[in-house]
Amino acid sequence: MTGRTITAAFALCAVTFGVRFQIPANPGEANFMAETWADLLRDIDDETGFAAFRRHCATSKHPPTPADIRELAAPNTLPTPAEAWNEAFAKACNPGYCEGRIPCMSHPEIEAAARAAGWSAICFAESERELSYTRNTFLRCYADYCSRTEREQHRAAITGGSFPRELLPRMKRVDEITS
Repeated sequence: MTGRTITAAFALCAVTFGVRFQIPANPGEANFMAETWADLLRDIDDETGFAAFRRHCATSKHPPTPADIRELAAPNTLPTPAEAWNEAFAKACNPGYCEGRIPCMSHPEIEAAARAAGWSAICFAESERELSYTRNTFLRCYADYCSRTEREQHRAAITGGSFPRELLPRMKRVDEITS
């Protein structure tokens, strides 16, 4: 983040938190404070950083620290496609999950990709060829779900909240299309 954006964020914090967030009256000290924050948050772009300040001011009772802003600005990291496939395949090998119900996975994107690729296809692949096709389908679906999650996180960081569900297009189920 740049010093100018940090100064604007400080003004937002001063208005929001009042006396709990004080900017030094001495211009040299205030400049040093802004430079220190800018140095600690230098790898975060201005738009994302200011959105993190805005979100912190909207949701917290306490003034922010650089660690708070960094936590809000950092995207949620997802497993690599290989790690996601390994998790789904390991769960498919467990007894009791071959009945059509998908177990809880570490991330919802993995569950959605397993559902889209066909959970029973993962569980009951009879040959390496079938499993290879299912794995490729899973990896494509997982990449799509991950990119959707990243777009939503970026959109939420910019707007300061989640995207309204009523504005998202409604997806049709396969049985709705065929009937």
